Amino acid sequence: MGVVQVDACCGLPRRTDTIRNKSDENPRMTAIRLPHHARTSHALQLILTLTAFPSGVLFAVQQGRDGLWPPYAASAESISFAITMDIGPALADGSFNFRGPFAQGTPADRFVYVNSGGYAGQQNTPWERRAKIQLGGIPRGLVEAAAGDPDRAIEGRIHGTMPDGGPVCATVHPPLLHWQLVARPR
Repeated sequence: MGVVQVDACCGLPRRTDTIRNKSDENPRMTAIRLPHHARTSHALQLILTLTAFPSGVLFAVQQGRDGLWPPYAASAESISFAITMDIGPALADGSFNFRGPFAQGTPADRFVYVNSGGYAGQQNTPWERRAKIQLGGIPRGLVEAAAGDPDRAIEGRIHGTMPDGGPVCATVHPPLLHWQLVARPR
C-alpha cells in the first residue's frame, strides 16, 4: 500500500514565519479574500507533520474511502505528508469549501484523517487509530496567503502521541495542533 516506515529519512520543508491576522479568531468570516493569483487556481498545498509520535507505528493519510497516502518525509523526529486540496466556491456562510480526494465529511465540516497502525496498513500491531484534522480550524489568513500560490503551503504540526502512549487519535485541537505558513516542498 506504499506506507513508509518511520525510520526512513529525507529532508523537511524550509520553515517560514507564522502568519496571523484578526480573522484568526473567526475562521468563518463571510468574505473570502483570496489573492488575485488564487482566483484562477484554487489548489492549496497542505503539509501535515507529526512530531513526538510513538516509535514502531506506521502512519498514512486516508485518501477517499480506503486509500492510503504515504509520507513524503520521515525521520525519528517527524513524519510529513504533502497533500493537495481544492478550494471550491464558498459555502453559504462564506467559509472555505475544501474538496478533493483527501477531504472527508460534509462540505460544512471537512477534515482529513491521519491513520495509524492497522488503519495505516501495518500488520501485527495493537494500534488501529485515526486522527481527525479539522480543515475549518486553519486560520483564514493562512488559506488566503497560500491558496493558488505554487511556492507556499500550510503546515499543520501535530503532536503524535496520546496520554496512553499510543498514536494520536480523535479530533485534534490546539495546542496539540498548530498551523503555519511554510515554503512548499520540492
